[in-house]
Amino acid sequence: MCCDTKNAAPSNVVAQSSKAVALSWALLPLPPGLTPTEEQAIAEGALGTAEGSRARGAAALALIGAATAIALDQARRRREEEARQREEMERRNTAQRAREEAERARIAAAALAAEETARAAQDRRTERREQRLEEQEIAARERAEAEARAQREAEAEARRLAAATAQGDRLRAIAEGREEAPVVEPPWWQRAWDGVREAGRSAIAWVDQHQVAVAVGIGVVAGVAAVLVTGGIAAPLVVAALAAGGVSALGTVGLNAYYNRPLGTSVLRNAGLSAGAAGLTTLAGLALRTGLAVRAALAAGNAVTAVCGRNPMACTRAEGVLRALDTAEELGLQAQLALQIAVGDPRAGETALELQLEYMDGGLPGNTAIRELGDVGQDALSSVANYGDEAAEVATVLQRHSDDVLDVLDDGVIHVRPDVAEEVGDELAEVLAGRNVRVWRSTTSGAVYVSVPTRQALDALDELEAIARSGRRTGDDVEELIETIAAASTRGSGDRVVLGRFARTGEYIQTALDDGGVFLDTSGEVYQRLQAAGIDPGRVNEAWLRLRHQGGLPFEYDLRLAGTGFSREASAIDSVAAGDMASALQALGITSGEVPARLREAQWLLGQGYTYVVDEAERTIRWLRP
Repeated sequence: MCCDTKNAAPSNVVAQSSKAVALSWALLPLPPGLTPTEEQAIAEGALGTAEGSRARGAAALALIGAATAIALDQARRRREEEARQREEMERRNTAQRAREEAERARIAAAALAAEETARAAQDRRTERREQRLEEQEIAARERAEAEARAQREAEAEARRLAAATAQGDRLRAIAEGREEAPVVEPPWWQRAWDGVREAGRSAIAWVDQHQVAVAVGIGVVAGVAAVLVTGGIAAPLVVAALAAGGVSALGTVGLNAYYNRPLGTSVLRNAGLSAGAAGLTTLAGLALRTGLAVRAALAAGNAVTAVCGRNPMACTRAEGVLRALDTAEELGLQAQLALQIAVGDPRAGETALELQLEYMDGGLPGNTAIRELGDVGQDALSSVANYGDEAAEVATVLQRHSDDVLDVLDDGVIHVRPDVAEEVGDELAEVLAGRNVRVWRSTTSGAVYVSVPTRQALDALDELEAIARSGRRTGDDVEELIETIAAASTRGSGDRVVLGRFARTGEYIQTALDDGGVFLDTSGEVYQRLQAAGIDPGRVNEAWLRLRHQGGLPFEYDLRLAGTGFSREASAIDSVAAGDMASALQALGITSGEVPARLREAQWLLGQGYTYVVDEAERTIRWLRP
């Protein structure tokens, strides 16, 4: 029994341990996915196994203990993971709620700030309106505008709040696991159109707020346009006033309709402002274009200079004022020249000359040269202006001899007292040295001639060169330009047309100056540029002969300065009349084969049916009309 008792004790222990192990398995939490029935089956199986495993001993106990430890460790880790996940979810939910609260607070603050800003702006506008405006009509317009703007701002703010609310809802839906459709952006053309409409509304509002300034601006623009486009004096005033008043009235009616005001509100006021501004601008432009404003300034400057000449000490302290007056005169001439060029005024050349003389006046108000040329004759300044690029140099010489100058012609001939003709000619030759310009003077008649191209000839030559550069040198337009150069190259005055040889001294020009007569001189510049453009200068001679033929004056081949060469010239004319140009060139000793201009002129006259008479006593060949 002793032995049995000893042997039974361990068995009881094993059985009890097995039951304990089975019980611990029964008490363990269910693994994921096990049902209570499965748990009970496992526990009962464990108990059965314990009853049947007493014989196995300590080895089974160790195995069961290890399994129990593993199960307990897994249960512990699962509980820790579930606790961590719950904590993380709670933290995320708390952060999301905080963000939503912050967003709602920001939106509420923005709405409050916008409301306060709108209220403050409304208060300021109301205060300024009460201070500035007294008329009921203006006050009503301002209130309507403020209400419209406030409405637009409220609508914009409502749209912004709605967008913010939608964004908050979307974020909240995402936090809750719901996916919403993204906000669809409007197409680019719709956004662009919305921007254009908003800009248009802003521009209209600005114009409505500055109606007076806009009305005056319309008048100024209309006045400038009238001066540039129309001619005369009365026409620009009427056109500018009517146009400006009409545009301003229509614009005001449009604004009134846009803001739902009575259509006649401020129409007369704005139309009157525009018409008045247009009239004043037109008057100023006409005064500038005609030179009245600048001439008045020059006259005032001359008076100031005269006073300073009598009281130099008094003017020393006013040097800055004198220079300012001179600068104002220069600016006035520049503006006058720009306006005349813009409208194609033929007096632009005269203004350009006045501006050149103003630059040369030594920085004093007024202009002595312009005043003294005016003393020579009413048209002296415009005649000198026709001399082209050399006009300023010619004017300075004439200004020094204003008491000796009798007349200034448009064609380059200046009439002075015969006893000073040599002196004036020498001074002109000196100031024009280096410009390829020749000067003739006649102590017999007092005529001084400066061989410079006229502005008309230069303008026509510019067009002719442009055509020649295109590769064309014939056509009606070319012939018309050649004829313009010929007409502008007609010099001198008298009852005859003087032909002859040029030689080295310009014999026929000197003869025409001494005894009177009309002659042709294109000037060296025009002659050379015609040759460079590939156009025969003889075509200008022929056009000039045609014009003089139409004019009816008799042609004379004056050879009084030819000396012993008169007989050779007469013989050459006889050969040309006989149709033998070779003999004519031989008579003149020309071996190059080039026909001189005087023989080509004789050939043209003979071709038109002219006959000639040789007056040996007068050393002249007179051409008789058919």
